[in-house]
Amino acid sequence: MRYLLCLVMLLPSLASGYDYAFLAHHNGGVIASPGGKAYVMMSMPPFTNWADSIMYMPFEPGQILNAGEDYIDQSPALNDLEQPSVASRPSTNLNTVGLDFDGGNDYLTGGDNSQFDFGTNNFTLMMWAKPRAANAIGSIAIQKDLRYGGSATHGYALWYDTLANSRWTFRIDDGVDVISEYPATGTAPTNVWTHIAVVRHPLAALSGQWINGIKVPVTRAGAGLWAGDVSSTAPLEVGRNINSGGGPAQNAMYFNGLLDDVTVFPIALSSNAIYSISQSTLGGHP
Repeated sequence: MRYLLCLVMLLPSLASGYDYAFLAHHNGGVIASPGGKAYVMMSMPPFTNWADSIMYMPFEPGQILNAGEDYIDQSPALNDLEQPSVASRPSTNLNTVGLDFDGGNDYLTGGDNSQFDFGTNNFTLMMWAKPRAANAIGSIAIQKDLRYGGSATHGYALWYDTLANSRWTFRIDDGVDVISEYPATGTAPTNVWTHIAVVRHPLAALSGQWINGIKVPVTRAGAGLWAGDVSSTAPLEVGRNINSGGGPAQNAMYFNGLLDDVTVFPIALSSNAIYSISQSTLGGHP
């Protein structure tokens, strides 16, 4: 039997750092359907502060949901992601980890969830990504921002950017100004799994971008405050730009490739923590 389900009661004092009643091995997973919704429970990597996360989405091999069913968040916050229709459903297969976004219409949505409205506070976005290609202006991995819908607004976005170079770009929008950070040198490869983490913190030494667990020098473009207010009424979405009006069209920014272990922390993780996560989730992302 491929899947193993364990029902356990875990105490905070356990050295493993797990905070969940349901566990399953990360290489397999467990699928159940309480309340009529598809449920996939995974084990968390050996990182002691997972309880601080407000989203952790490991997308497992062979995980296929019907329209309207949720990908269940494995963080304590239970911020599930929904696939709005069968037509826009990312795909999986038994031989690869991650969700496969086709670059045409696949995406997931978390709605306008205030837990992802960080205001002027610190936060961390991270994931494994394997882009196949990017559209002419880039491909959104995760965002909560209406900037590309027209007028200036508040929000943030992480995308595979091909406007000037193939790179991962992290954008902050405070309603007046837009500021972006991207690696100062090098290009982001296609068809290769890469662990990306971006941190918003007012101190440059604690902010920035990490590639495969290593902090890289970044270039910061644009004016305004890096610690500006990013709270918005936009939905949190994975795999696409949100609006089709104004600016670049929505269907020009669908993600084309695989995403896995999409994670959000409402804090600025340290370099050591980011490295630990990148190494502990390495399995399946060669």
